[in-house]
Amino acid sequence: MVLGFRIAQKLIILLAPLAYFTHAHAGSVNQNKNQLIKINHSIEGIKAELTAEQKLRDQYEKELQNTELSASSVHNQLAKTQVKLKRQQDYLNTLLIQEEKIQQEIAVHQAILTQQVHDAYMLQNPSFLKLLLDQDDAHIIDRIRMYYYYLALTKAQAITNLRHDIEKLHLTQSKTHRQSEVLQNLQTQQQSNQVQLEQLKNYRQQIVQKINTRILTKNQKLQQLTDNKRRLENTIAVLQKAESSAFVANVKQTKGKLPWPLAGKIINEFGTKIYQSELRWNGVIIQAQANQPVRSIADGKVIFSDWLPGYGLLLIINHGKNFMSLYGRNRNLYKKVGEIVHQGDIIASVGQSGGYDTPSLYFAIRQNAKPVDPSRWCSKLN
Repeated sequence: MVLGFRIAQKLIILLAPLAYFTHAHAGSVNQNKNQLIKINHSIEGIKAELTAEQKLRDQYEKELQNTELSASSVHNQLAKTQVKLKRQQDYLNTLLIQEEKIQQEIAVHQAILTQQVHDAYMLQNPSFLKLLLDQDDAHIIDRIRMYYYYLALTKAQAITNLRHDIEKLHLTQSKTHRQSEVLQNLQTQQQSNQVQLEQLKNYRQQIVQKINTRILTKNQKLQQLTDNKRRLENTIAVLQKAESSAFVANVKQTKGKLPWPLAGKIINEFGTKIYQSELRWNGVIIQAQANQPVRSIADGKVIFSDWLPGYGLLLIINHGKNFMSLYGRNRNLYKKVGEIVHQGDIIASVGQSGGYDTPSLYFAIRQNAKPVDPSRWCSKLN
């Protein structure tokens, strides 16, 4: 039983004696007065409990914000590490191919040198001096001398080439060794990021459960939604007032033709009631796969990129002429405030931030700060 329900029980118990004494003991003024003082003291105690309860829920919400922001940061680090890992692995593969190629060149040069040593040996049986002494023709002697000269020159070049190839091999092997260490460090970092991310996921789940246990009734849930919507309206009002030099895009000319931020099923349509109340959706909820890319529907400038209660990691783009698009519940935000984005740019990835159980995207459009139906601005969703 949650604290809110216990407080309601206390109020019923406290007010029942007051009603009884009012009707049954109207003449006992002093007794009624004492009882009223006790009830007032108890009500003050209940107010204190309500204040403490609200502070506790605010604390859990702040913890949820910090945890989801940390998880988003770790996601980004993990993605960057994976990119580096792929790049370093490709470089290592290139070095290994180079090493294999150099070894093949060394084998070729070794074979050439072996053949040249063999040829030189054969020419020395009989010896070069004996050949010179046995020859009477000066032309033959010159040819033999030149043959020996070119043989010695070729052998020296083969030795130089072989030595150069061996040096290249040692250098490549050294690079390969260093690259293997870099790769190992990246893999260790990736494993660490994955462990940290798993811990954050578990902690987030605990916080969400704590928040949910503080919301027992439908009225409490609706009150929380109302508070969240009020925060969003206040944020948009402040942003609109601050954006004096807005980015201008030709959005009005493309009404009904804008792309959706992603492909998925709309599970909550614009204008439908929330929890069978008078509260209505000011945007749509699109069910999608976790980490699915979220794209900007038009050119614009990012004016908000942060965590907001009820909307999680939220990104707002100003498209000019008081036209805005909102993207909430993301896992990661890839754009910062002030950045210019173009239609189709990846701006975020689908998540369940804000305390939700399943991955989805909150998508809304505002014109002159008022909610408008996204289906009237975007083409048919596949």
